[in-house]
Amino acid sequence: MAKKRNDDVTVTATAKGVRKRPWSTYGAEITNPIKKERVWVGTFKTEEEAARAFHTAARMYHGPKAKLYFPPTNEDNLENANNIET
Repeated sequence: MAKKRNDDVTVTATAKGVRKRPWSTYGAEITNPIKKERVWVGTFKTEEEAARAFHTAARMYHGPKAKLYFPPTNEDNLENANNIET
């Protein structure tokens, strides 16, 4: 889960969808809720990069109800504003 420390967000190795690989990189994957199969998001140098990629994929697959590790950003707020029907 995400932990805040001195206004910086650090992610522990227990982040859902993120795992440490033997050669000191981090992989991220998410389950497609419709097809019920895993989707590889990518390999990243840091755990935070992998968690942010998972965050983006979770927003894509689950929309505004996605369980996220990081607080919503201005970009997320703009996406929500564009999806509101008038």
